[in-house]
Amino acid sequence: MKFFLSIVVYALAILATTAVCADPPFTCQNGRDAVALQKSFAKIDFTKPCPTLNQIACDGDSTAKCTPGADGNNVWSIQPCAATLKCFALPLVNKAGTSVTCDTQADRDDRVNRALATCPKKKKRSMRMRKI
Repeated sequence: MKFFLSIVVYALAILATTAVCADPPFTCQNGRDAVALQKSFAKIDFTKPCPTLNQIACDGDSTAKCTPGADGNNVWSIQPCAATLKCFALPLVNKAGTSVTCDTQADRDDRVNRALATCPKKKKRSMRMRKI
């Protein structure tokens, strides 16, 4: 009887740990969104008016926020990151979405790689030889 109870307690502990450690369903998408958002920054011309008030983007080693300009057009307000940091789009961990902030390249890579590691693996096609 003690052995049986030990097995039950052990099994419940494993199930509880598995449920707690499972990745949230949004983790993979957050990683993909962060990569896509980072790529989209390359297309922005920060010398031209910005389209969306309060939009935040990266301009190299600086963050850029869309603010109202004196002439009525929205303009990018550029804020440099600290000397050892760069601006990155990062996947959020606790909810769906991304953030734009100054961070180290190593931390950015770690966060994005951990998020993308939760994505379902694509099934490999079997390579069959065709007879000619």
